[in-house]
Amino acid sequence: MIRPSYVLSGTAMKVAYNEKELKEYLSLATKVSPEHPVVVSKFLDAMEAEIDAVSDGKRVVGVTLEHIEKAGVHSGDATMVTPYRYLKEKHVKKMHKIALELALALGIRGPFNIQFLINDDVYVLELNLRTSRSMPFSSKSRGVNLMELSAQAVFGEKLLLGRDYEYYEVPAKAFAVKSPQFSWSQLQNAYPFLGPEMRSTGEVASLGFDFEDALLKSWLSVKPNKMPKSNILVYGYGKDLPPLLETAKLLETLGYNVFTLEDSLSYGNTLSKEKAINLMKSGEIELVMTSGYAKKKDYLVRRTAVDLNIPIVLDANLAYELSKAFAWAKNNCFEVKE
Repeated sequence: MIRPSYVLSGTAMKVAYNEKELKEYLSLATKVSPEHPVVVSKFLDAMEAEIDAVSDGKRVVGVTLEHIEKAGVHSGDATMVTPYRYLKEKHVKKMHKIALELALALGIRGPFNIQFLINDDVYVLELNLRTSRSMPFSSKSRGVNLMELSAQAVFGEKLLLGRDYEYYEVPAKAFAVKSPQFSWSQLQNAYPFLGPEMRSTGEVASLGFDFEDALLKSWLSVKPNKMPKSNILVYGYGKDLPPLLETAKLLETLGYNVFTLEDSLSYGNTLSKEKAINLMKSGEIELVMTSGYAKKKDYLVRRTAVDLNIPIVLDANLAYELSKAFAWAKNNCFEVKE
């Protein structure tokens, strides 16, 4: 992971898979911050999670957020859920302990955000001593105004939630999901993919008593997303194949016609790229699900989808969670309400 100093939204941050890419990305990173060092980190295959928090110097009040996409996707482009679903309790306790220890050590009075990687252990990516873009979402998800608490802490007031020298997690009353809004169709010739650089232009959050309820309402609130009726294109390459294969199998059991590309998944109705593009142009493909970065292989497929305003899912984990939500929707009624 190549990370320049002093950048906004992950600008020039890249994942290098070989020495050639390392040299290329280092050259790019040094142009962004020529007077400051470039950080080179080992890239871990891990979950990502965050804590939005406020400290008054003695106690911490926070909200734990879990990313659906794996680490490597910018937090602004990630689909976030709270309360967490897959994090282990021991890891969450360690995250809370770290948040308290850092707040006390740094003497924080006000808002902060910590990003974590979690696999076999908990790793701190970074602590940002400011409000985060997810803090309004965290506030709405728990019914507590973290901005108001931040103002109180900054002006020396004592937080009334929790106890001194303890971390207090604001209790959840429902599931909340935040989905990113992209503008691929407005960015001519851009290749749609997710990575460490932020590409979303907005976000939508929804609440529900079930996770699937909140996920669907959030995802459907993002343009141009809509529920598919019959034909879905599912494909991918490399390490993203297993979850995409599970997605394709589940969608087929729900009665969808699942198509894939001939050099991708060995499953379902196999299409050439030209045939897939023609089906999109004729309006027969209603949703595209893919993952990763494969510009040399599928640029025209992804570009055609966004140019025609066909919903596109760009992460294997999100594709699988959505397929499970489609299954949930078959047997449940979900409605938008206050």
